[in-house]
Amino acid sequence: MILGGSSGVADDRLLVDQVVRFAFVIRLASLGLVALSPGESSGSPAWIAAVLFVTVTSTAGLFRTARLSRLISTHPLLVVLDVVVALAIAVVLGSQSPILLYALSTAVLVGILMPTRPALATLGVLVIASTYLSVLEREEGAMLPALIVPVAYATVGGLGCLTRVLLESTVRQQRRARMLGIEAARERERARLAREMHDSVAKALHGIGIAAAALPLWAEKRPE
Repeated sequence: MILGGSSGVADDRLLVDQVVRFAFVIRLASLGLVALSPGESSGSPAWIAAVLFVTVTSTAGLFRTARLSRLISTHPLLVVLDVVVALAIAVVLGSQSPILLYALSTAVLVGILMPTRPALATLGVLVIASTYLSVLEREEGAMLPALIVPVAYATVGGLGCLTRVLLESTVRQQRRARMLGIEAARERERARLAREMHDSVAKALHGIGIAAAALPLWAEKRPE
């Protein structure tokens, strides 16, 4: 999959873009679940705004994946803003609203596009806040269902972080292998030049020796 050099970096970037695109597919699929089970808040202004937000961001993510992933990598506050929007939707529409499944894609984006420590901190905020809201809204004795969504956030976000760590490790190994390859090529070139110089010097010395041995004979034949 990863070949090294610039092509290896391109392959890494392509894999990240594929994961990001899959995250936005999840995001868009959440709208299908909303259509199947719209919930009590269906049709309210907040619900319509949330659906529009998910639709617009999902479409942008699917059709501008590479550009958007680079933008988020450069400006990670964008995905933090997405977490804030998800928590705001949870507060307004309820933590069990089907539309909040789109935040699974947010957890993936946090994990794979943000540096590890900020990603873990952001995921922690998302999981803790969603757990708190879910527990507040849970029905009597229904603790386990209330924790399903926060656990899902933690799981997919953790997988995103793991993917990022593995990619970074692969890139480091690639760079190290590339540097070792360059150094090995330099050593081979030095050895080749040394052999050529040694052979040239040996040939020159051999020629000088032959000429020196023949010099007395030449001097006798042609003293002038």
